[in-house]
Amino acid sequence: MKNASDFQTLSLEVTRSQVFLDLARVMFENQTSIEFTVLKILANLLVLIECERAQILLLSNDSSSIFRKVYDLDDKDIMNEDFDTMMRPFENRFPNISSITGLVAAVGE
Repeated sequence: MKNASDFQTLSLEVTRSQVFLDLARVMFENQTSIEFTVLKILANLLVLIECERAQILLLSNDSSSIFRKVYDLDDKDIMNEDFDTMMRPFENRFPNISSITGLVAAVGE
Protein backbone atom coordinates (compact mmCIF):
# COMPACT_ATOMS: atom_id res chain seq x y z
CA MET A 1 0.00 0.00 0.00
CA LYS A 2 2.85 2.38 0.83
CA ASN A 3 4.51 1.70 -2.52
CA ALA A 4 1.29 2.62 -4.37
CA SER A 5 1.03 5.86 -2.41
CA ASP A 6 4.68 6.69 -3.07
CA PHE A 7 4.23 5.94 -6.77
CA GLN A 8 1.17 8.20 -6.98
CA THR A 9 3.01 11.03 -5.22
CA LEU A 10 6.02 10.63 -7.50
CA SER A 11 3.81 10.57 -10.62
CA LEU A 12 2.13 13.80 -9.53
CA GLU A 13 5.49 15.48 -9.01
CA VAL A 14 6.70 14.35 -12.44
CA THR A 15 3.53 15.75 -14.04
CA ARG A 16 3.97 19.07 -12.23
CA SER A 17 7.60 19.29 -13.30
CA GLN A 18 6.64 18.61 -16.91
CA VAL A 19 4.00 21.36 -16.80
CA PHE A 20 6.50 23.86 -15.37
CA LEU A 21 9.11 22.95 -17.99
CA ASP A 22 6.52 23.27 -20.75
CA LEU A 23 5.45 26.66 -19.42
CA ALA A 24 9.05 27.90 -19.30
CA ARG A 25 9.70 26.62 -22.84
CA VAL A 26 6.58 28.27 -24.24
CA MET A 27 7.25 31.56 -22.49
CA PHE A 28 10.78 31.84 -23.86
CA GLU A 29 9.97 30.37 -27.26
CA ASN A 30 7.19 32.72 -28.30
CA GLN A 31 7.29 36.15 -26.71
CA THR A 32 5.04 37.85 -29.24
CA SER A 33 2.93 39.60 -26.63
CA ILE A 34 2.12 39.71 -22.95
CA GLU A 35 -1.36 38.43 -23.77
CA PHE A 36 0.03 35.29 -25.42
CA THR A 37 2.28 34.67 -22.40
CA VAL A 38 -0.70 35.11 -20.05
CA LEU A 39 -2.72 32.68 -22.19
CA LYS A 40 -0.02 30.02 -21.82
CA ILE A 41 0.30 30.66 -18.07
CA LEU A 42 -3.46 30.25 -17.59
CA ALA A 43 -3.61 27.10 -19.73
CA ASN A 44 -0.76 25.53 -17.76
CA LEU A 45 -2.36 26.50 -14.44
CA LEU A 46 -5.57 24.74 -15.44
CA VAL A 47 -3.60 21.55 -16.04
CA LEU A 48 -1.25 21.92 -13.08
CA ILE A 49 -3.79 22.45 -10.33
CA GLU A 50 -6.64 20.65 -12.10
CA CYS A 51 -9.14 23.49 -11.81
CA GLU A 52 -12.09 24.55 -13.93
CA ARG A 53 -11.15 28.20 -14.37
CA ALA A 54 -8.06 30.37 -14.02
CA GLN A 55 -7.85 34.15 -13.97
CA ILE A 56 -5.24 36.83 -13.69
CA LEU A 57 -6.65 40.13 -12.46
CA LEU A 58 -4.59 43.30 -12.75
CA LEU A 59 -5.48 46.13 -10.38
CA SER A 60 -5.56 49.75 -11.36
CA ASN A 61 -2.76 51.94 -10.00
CA ASP A 62 -5.38 54.46 -8.92
CA SER A 63 -7.61 52.19 -6.86
CA SER A 64 -7.17 48.82 -5.18
CA SER A 65 -10.80 47.94 -5.89
CA ILE A 66 -10.81 48.58 -9.65
CA PHE A 67 -9.45 45.95 -12.02
CA ARG A 68 -7.54 47.31 -14.98
CA LYS A 69 -7.57 43.99 -16.85
CA VAL A 70 -9.05 40.58 -16.24
CA TYR A 71 -7.59 37.64 -18.15
CA ASP A 72 -9.69 34.49 -18.02
CA LEU A 73 -9.51 30.93 -19.27
CA ASP A 74 -11.95 28.09 -18.64
CA ASP A 75 -11.21 24.39 -19.03
CA LYS A 76 -13.90 24.30 -21.75
CA ASP A 77 -11.92 26.95 -23.67
CA ILE A 78 -8.98 24.56 -23.94
CA MET A 79 -11.21 21.88 -25.45
CA ASN A 80 -12.42 24.30 -28.15
CA GLU A 81 -11.09 23.34 -31.59
CA ASP A 82 -9.86 26.93 -32.11
CA PHE A 83 -7.75 26.95 -28.94
CA ASP A 84 -4.46 26.22 -30.74
CA THR A 85 -4.89 29.36 -32.83
CA MET A 86 -5.69 31.63 -29.88
CA MET A 87 -3.16 34.39 -29.31
CA ARG A 88 -4.69 35.87 -26.15
CA PRO A 89 -6.92 34.79 -23.28
CA PHE A 90 -10.43 36.07 -22.90
CA GLU A 91 -10.56 39.50 -21.34
CA ASN A 92 -12.99 41.01 -18.87
CA ARG A 93 -14.96 37.85 -18.14
CA PHE A 94 -15.50 38.38 -14.45
CA PRO A 95 -15.68 35.61 -11.87
CA ASN A 96 -19.00 34.25 -10.66
CA ILE A 97 -18.40 35.67 -7.20
CA SER A 98 -16.83 39.03 -8.02
CA SER A 99 -17.51 40.44 -4.54
CA ILE A 100 -15.03 37.97 -3.05
CA THR A 101 -12.47 38.86 -5.71
CA GLY A 102 -12.90 42.57 -4.94
CA LEU A 103 -12.49 41.93 -1.22
CA VAL A 104 -9.29 39.96 -1.79
CA ALA A 105 -7.95 42.77 -3.99
CA ALA A 106 -8.82 45.44 -1.42
CA VAL A 107 -7.45 43.57 1.59
CA GLY A 108 -4.51 41.98 -0.21
CA GLU A 109 -5.04 38.53 1.30
